[in-house]
Amino acid sequence: GTCQVASAAAACGARLVSYSSDDIFDGMGGPYSEDEPPSPLSVYGKSQWRAEELLRELLPGRHLIIRTTAVYGWNRTSPNFAMFVWAQLQAGKRIRVANDQWCNPTLADYLAEVTAQLIDMGTAGVVNVAGRDRATRFDMAVALARTMALDKDLITSVTTAELGESARHPLQGGLKTEKLRRLLGTEPLTLAESMQRLRRAWRA
Repeated sequence: GTCQVASAAAACGARLVSYSSDDIFDGMGGPYSEDEPPSPLSVYGKSQWRAEELLRELLPGRHLIIRTTAVYGWNRTSPNFAMFVWAQLQAGKRIRVANDQWCNPTLADYLAEVTAQLIDMGTAGVVNVAGRDRATRFDMAVALARTMALDKDLITSVTTAELGESARHPLQGGLKTEKLRRLLGTEPLTLAESMQRLRRAWRA
């Protein structure tokens, strides 16, 4: 799919924006900058890295790869992590969440806004776009519960191994955002700021 879209973009001289994530890394030494070598663990991560390679091959100088992580937002039609937490906790169901998977929770609205800014600036190459604060998935779930006035005691802290998931996840993940700060001249949203915006969307 990436090859087809990139080839079409190359044929008509268009720039292409694509999203990737910290799943292209093995999670042994995060957070990661844009220039660190990839080492994906899963099929998902490997496919993301291959997509990045195709863009560099087919659209040299005319691609923008945005790496992000743990994207969430208020949208009942979306299966994102915030909506999973909301759906389960508001139904009074207990959930088990990994306490050893690190990420930078990234508000979807912020990701969209920054994407538009980078496009307007004519930015090319790879840019990490993520929240400023690094947290575990468990920490993120607790923050979401508090933000949406739900019972955080329904969230059980477990290790990734205890979850028994078939796909391998990078544990010490997350992304460095120094390049983004230099490009925009502003700081990425903190987790608290992102949660405030999520709360406004939820209340609306």
